[in-house]
Amino acid sequence: MRYVLYLCILCGLWQFSARAQTDLTRVADSYGPLVVESTIQLLRDACLIKDHLLLERIAAFETNDGLARIPGDHGGIWQVDEEMFNLTKAGTPELKKIQDEVFKKLFVLWNGINWKDLNRPLYSGLAAAIYLRTKTNDSIPLSKPDQAKFWKTHFRTNGNEQNFLTAMQAMPEGGVYLLYSV
Repeated sequence: MRYVLYLCILCGLWQFSARAQTDLTRVADSYGPLVVESTIQLLRDACLIKDHLLLERIAAFETNDGLARIPGDHGGIWQVDEEMFNLTKAGTPELKKIQDEVFKKLFVLWNGINWKDLNRPLYSGLAAAIYLRTKTNDSIPLSKPDQAKFWKTHFRTNGNEQNFLTAMQAMPEGGVYLLYSV
C-alpha cells in the first residue's frame, strides 16, 4: 500500500514538472543563445528555411542573441524593422502558402501577429525567416563572405558588410551557452 502511495506521489510530481515547463520561444522578452537556437530549430524542423547558419549569425550580430536589444524596440532578437515585417504580411500567393505552412507546423496565425509581437523570439525569428524566403526562394549563400554580402543587400541595407563579415569570422560554428528570460 505504501509503495502505491509513493508511486502516486511521484507520478503527480512528474506531471507537475512536465506541465511547468515553458516554451521560452513564445514568451515575450526571452533571449539568449539557447532561446535563439531553440527558435531556429523550430523553424528548421518546420522546413520553413534552409539558412546555412545565417539566422544564428544575424541574431548574434544584430542583438548578441537578444542580450543587447534596445528596450522599446519592437524588432525582436533579429531586429526585423517594421517595413520588413509588413512585407511578410503581403497578400501574394507565395506568402499565403508560407503563412499556411507556419500555421500548420507551428500553430501561429501569421495574419494575427503585429510588429510589436516580435518581442517573442519565435515571432521575430519567423519574421526574419519569412522575409529572407521572400528575398531568396530558398537560395541563401553558403560562404560567410557571400552571406555578408547577402545580409547587406537584402536584410540590413544600411549595415556595414565588413563589420558583419568580421563578426561572423569570430563566431563559433555552433553551441549552447546560457538561457535568459526577463
